[in-house]
Order: sequence, then structure tokens, then C-alpha cells
Amino acid sequence: MNFPSFRKTVPLLLIALCGLLASCAPSFVTPVAQANPNPLVGAKRFEVKPVKYVDLRVDGKSEEAYKAGIGADSWADWDEDKRWIAKYFTDHVQSSAADGGVSATMGDSSAPFVITPTVSMIDTGYYRIPAWNAVSRVNYNVVITDRSGRRIDHVEAVHGIPFDAMFAPSTSGRLQKVAAMLGDAVGEYVVERTDG
Repeated sequence: MNFPSFRKTVPLLLIALCGLLASCAPSFVTPVAQANPNPLVGAKRFEVKPVKYVDLRVDGKSEEAYKAGIGADSWADWDEDKRWIAKYFTDHVQSSAADGGVSATMGDSSAPFVITPTVSMIDTGYYRIPAWNAVSRVNYNVVITDRSGRRIDHVEAVHGIPFDAMFAPSTSGRLQKVAAMLGDAVGEYVVERTDG
């Protein structure tokens, strides 16, 4: 009986394992609704609308209650965090889509499709006890429409980064990193949908 040599079998097993692990990789984007048939196939241009904060919940409470808890001295810092969360997300949607050959530009009012992101929930992950409960998390809802406003896709993009005293101590830094990762994921989603 002939058995394949050990030297040939191990690399094949490693390739199979890598493929299995890649297919099980976590996705930060969950489709809520998708048009079928898919009108985005072959699309190359999208307008990206500015991120809006809609009915925002922060650390499980309304934004007003959150701001009352942190005090007026910290409101400017909070507004700055929100600006960066929006900027990192938008910048990364654009660059990730561009990597896949798709233009996703702010202010491109002649693009046939529109990407509208909103943020409904932010967990700041501000130094909670125990420390492993301190997760900075952002929840984006992203709606893609045609120019007339007809909804094509709706996805939810959520991810969080736990507090780490050495590598992720800053709440603002963690929120910005989450926003960038989710922007990349949404850009990749758009490219995937245009590829069919």
C-alpha cells in the first residue's frame, strides 16, 4: 500500500487548515437587508455621506445623560472623540473601497449610489472594574441607496477593543482604531457587493 510522504502531507494539511481558519474569520459587518437581484454589481462610484449620530446611546444611557455624568469640562473632549470616530470611519471606507477599485467619495453628488452611515451606540470602555469589562465599542448602521433614495442594502457594523494597560490604554485611541477597522470592513463589503 502506498501512503503519501509525510513531507507532502503536512503542507497540504496546513493549507487546508489556513483555508478553514480564513473562512471562519470574524466579520464586523452583518447584513440587515440586501437587494436581490443586486443592483450594485459593476458599480464603481459611490457618494459617502458624513457620519451622523442618531438616538445615540453612550455606555448604555442617552448621550445627554452620559454628558451630564462626565461634566461640562469634558464635553469638548467628547465632541472631539466623536469627530475622530466619524473621520476615521469615513477615511477608511474610502481607502478600503479604493483598494478594490471602487470610488467612495464625500460630496460626489453625481455618483449613482449613496452610502449613509449613522452611529447609534458607543461604549467608551473607560477604565471599568474589572478591567476586562472595559471594551471600547462602536455600532454603525450603514444604508446604501440609489440616487433616488431607494434602499438597496442595510448593514450593521460593530466591533470593540478591550482595555490593555500596555497596548491600548487610551479610550480615544481605542475608539479611533475601532472606527478605522469598521471603515475598512464596510469598504470591503461595498467592493464585495459590486463584484457580485
